[in-house]
Amino acid sequence: MPTGPLGDAATEQGLTVADGIRADAYKCLRVSWPLEGVLELVLGRVKEMNAMSLDLIRELHQICDVLQYPQNEPCQVRVVILRGEGPGFCAGFDFKDQRLARADQPFLQHAFSSVIRKLREIPQPVVCGINGVAAGGGLSLALASDVRICVARSRFVPSFVKLGLGGGELGTSYFLPRIVGRGRAASLLLTGKEINATEAERWGLVTEVVPDDAELIAACRRQAEMLLSLSPKGLRLTKWLLNGSQEMSLATALEREDLAQSYMSADKESVEVGWKHVSKFVPKGSKL
Repeated sequence: MPTGPLGDAATEQGLTVADGIRADAYKCLRVSWPLEGVLELVLGRVKEMNAMSLDLIRELHQICDVLQYPQNEPCQVRVVILRGEGPGFCAGFDFKDQRLARADQPFLQHAFSSVIRKLREIPQPVVCGINGVAAGGGLSLALASDVRICVARSRFVPSFVKLGLGGGELGTSYFLPRIVGRGRAASLLLTGKEINATEAERWGLVTEVVPDDAELIAACRRQAEMLLSLSPKGLRLTKWLLNGSQEMSLATALEREDLAQSYMSADKESVEVGWKHVSKFVPKGSKL
């Protein structure tokens, strides 16, 4: 009889950090490196609307752990693209995965929610390409990303209250008020109301709306390429600052910014990146 908090899934051997990130190692994700330094993760359960199965959650955990604690990876990952494939981005919890019903509920809840935490804690900026419906936990995945771009047919559905749950799930009560404001967040989480791409852009939930999937892929890669042109340490420190900025006083935020800027000003690689930009605007022969 299977034992452990994941029921009959406990006997399955998952990937570890030591295994690294390999293109052919995942059931639910298609992994590639479209640009040097860019890891692209494509949710590949198209028939299931990319619903969050046990396997998908385990694979996201392993990839986030490798990104946080890399061991002999062939190339440094500086930017992550997370996008869907097919008619929808992610339909949320996979109610058809029978293993989930047999798992210990509190442990399972934590297994799902800690993926969201890890997406915020990894040092790489995450660019999310939303190719359709982002419902429930799928919305949470999008909210946990740093930059969100969507296609015009996208819909954002905080469906938790309609499932008999609380409206706050997998970080929605944390992210939504900070992104769109408390009033708008309340109007969604209390009712389960969905919004379309136009409204999402107007509210600041997404930064860009594109017409189709091909342009979505291109837009995500353009964003990643732009980030690659910047200081790697600067990007990591910026994400670190943003993660903590809304839980601290102005004085503390200024202290953290001062610490980051002092570090960056002494870092040779970052100075070179900065000078490449500044040199366009100052007289030849000047020094930073």
